[in-house]
Amino acid sequence: MSEILRLQALLLKNLKSLKMWIGSMIHELIAEYLHRITEHLDDVNSSKFSHASHAYARDPKHIAEILLEQYLVKLDQIYFKSKNKNYSCYDPKDKFGLSEHFYHQDLREEFAQAKENFKQYFQNFLNSKLHKEIIQRLQEKYGKAGSGYQFFIESVVPDFASMEFFAPNPLLT
Repeated sequence: MSEILRLQALLLKNLKSLKMWIGSMIHELIAEYLHRITEHLDDVNSSKFSHASHAYARDPKHIAEILLEQYLVKLDQIYFKSKNKNYSCYDPKDKFGLSEHFYHQDLREEFAQAKENFKQYFQNFLNSKLHKEIIQRLQEKYGKAGSGYQFFIESVVPDFASMEFFAPNPLLT
């Protein structure tokens, strides 16, 4: 097999359709969201976790909003990189590309719709029974079951009862 054919095959092998790419990105977003809502939960009852501002920063609804904004920007960046890519040669450092861009298709309308679908897919997950069950189990393990998260804030007086801060979970209200 000639080197040109091998490189062309590698280029084609790494292409994804718009729908496949959006699907993989929504999976990546959900995985990142689940990681973020569970990271540092063991710190809640340790000396590492001491600031009330962390309660808002770790709120699942807040995390979801921030991540969705970040991923929409990421979608735009990757899309435009794919659109402007030189598909005439294989670049091992830049393997990703959309198959529709390779075939010079105009995806503006499809991409706009795909971004709307992306938002809806994530919202569907956040409204799902599975998500509610995840949040409930996290609360049962790390906070007061069914109503919110329990945190302790450093105080001059080492009195844990006076340092308790209870943040209701907005997802369950």
